Amino acid sequence: MKNKLFFAIIIIGCTNAVNSVAQQLSYNNQYQVNKYSLSPAYTGYNYNLETFMTFRQAWSGLAGAPQIKMINANGRLMSNMGLGCSVISEQAGIFNGLSANLSYAYHLKINEMQSASFGLSAGIYDNYIDPSISKSEAGSDPVALLNQGIGSTEIEATFGALYRFQNLNAGIVVPRLLEPATTNDSDYTVYTLKRHYYFHLSYAYPINKMFSVEPFLVTRYAQNVPLFYELTVVGRYKGQYWLGLSYRKGSSIGVSLGILPHDRIAFNYSFEFSSSGIAGISSGTHELTLGFLIGENKNKMPSVFGTGVISSKKPYYNFMEQ
Repeated sequence: MKNKLFFAIIIIGCTNAVNSVAQQLSYNNQYQVNKYSLSPAYTGYNYNLETFMTFRQAWSGLAGAPQIKMINANGRLMSNMGLGCSVISEQAGIFNGLSANLSYAYHLKINEMQSASFGLSAGIYDNYIDPSISKSEAGSDPVALLNQGIGSTEIEATFGALYRFQNLNAGIVVPRLLEPATTNDSDYTVYTLKRHYYFHLSYAYPINKMFSVEPFLVTRYAQNVPLFYELTVVGRYKGQYWLGLSYRKGSSIGVSLGILPHDRIAFNYSFEFSSSGIAGISSGTHELTLGFLIGENKNKMPSVFGTGVISSKKPYYNFMEQ
């Protein structure tokens, strides 16, 4: 029953998506331990060479539920530049996407207390729509059985800008800058990945030598899509253990647990649940993230492999080598 209900909703969504309606970007919690996943402006910002892998299974127990696999890495290229890369695979019912991107960021010191970063990522996005992917659930549904798969490979780009004042971070991100579109054999635009606009805000607050807390606010907007927001608070103990609590618009609540089992390895697990919508009849959303520090820990900026915060006596301007 759950599988049929979910499949019906996916088919309706596909029918409504025809003629260039935007698809909302997927969500994940990796930014709680790796801000690079949030914006290309964070590329190389902490001087470390780090790599992270994430697996996310949304709406567990429902056929065709969204699934994300991602891997990324970033590091310092020069004293004021960073270079990174990422590969993301997404599946959600009849929708399949694979992207591979390179990112670059330039970090600029404004004065003794402030800095700014500007980042750009670009690469390819392979998008494929396969209405017949779940024929066993579709039965004789004409939409699922008669429509042929459509796909294309396009160029995509994301721009990010970040402003820092001591322990405060504020930034904007514009994913799908080029609005890649999927067309059929007649060159008719069937599906457009619309440009999105993010705003993110965070503040790392050291309570004492043992505890720190970092709240996050992330908002997302796209044309014809309601404004979306999420609130997260991550508390850390000795920089080695952390607990995160989050709320996403739509009554989704999440809990994250993390640990550094080794000074070069980070592990984070997130569980999300909701009492409304499709998520309310699922077994929740599970997400696993594994991170690795490669080479020396520079300890010049907050990192999940370091203290996790900046002391109020050591403001952000120290991150830039002169």
